[in-house]
Amino acid sequence: MVVEMCRSVVRKICTGVLVIVGVASFQLGAARAQNPQPTTSATLGARTSAASEARPYFLEFRSRNAANYGHAFVLYGRVGTKGKIAGLHPAGDAPDCVNCSVFAWTIGHVIPVPAETGASDGDDEPELYLTARYRIRLTAAEYKKVSAYIQKKQAETKTWNALVNNCVEFIGDIAEYMGLKKPSMLGVFATRVYVEEMEQLNGGKPLKSKNLPDGLVRDAPASFVGTAKRTDAQAAATN
Repeated sequence: MVVEMCRSVVRKICTGVLVIVGVASFQLGAARAQNPQPTTSATLGARTSAASEARPYFLEFRSRNAANYGHAFVLYGRVGTKGKIAGLHPAGDAPDCVNCSVFAWTIGHVIPVPAETGASDGDDEPELYLTARYRIRLTAAEYKKVSAYIQKKQAETKTWNALVNNCVEFIGDIAEYMGLKKPSMLGVFATRVYVEEMEQLNGGKPLKSKNLPDGLVRDAPASFVGTAKRTDAQAAATN
């Protein structure tokens, strides 16, 4: 009799414990469903690393302050490196003569003047002068294609004019070549607005870096991806 009563008590205790455990597990699962765990910095880092491995190159449309109404150019290269700079501006400046292009810049508002298509003074000091930026992630094939186009454009561009052949038009042609929408040339003198409008037209995800203006980042358009792949396939077939 006593033994039987003990067994009954034990069974009831076990049953109660199981019920409590079951309820607690259910509540914990519901809480996790309602409050998902935040993405950790490690997870974000892994995603960024994966994106960098798939598209290890970049091209960034940039604008910066200047003594006049600003300047627009592109920075491109492999992620994690300093990169190369290409932009259209009047010729004349040199390390020992920073303002020697002022005369050419002045008359360049009337007639075409000799031009340069590399970095100008201030382009490589983004912490001080950068006002806007829009980054495009590139595969190796895409980078090879757009890099060749930029070099060709640099070789063919001999003059600068404030109204018809300027820095904004230079980067706009690169954007159009890549399949991106380019803003109207009506705001030719507002270089920051031009880059920001390019972001609005083409979209992307937030781009944040320490000491630099916020911007957007996205992959190259699908149309450009396709042509880059075909170019590589054609080159391989001829080799």
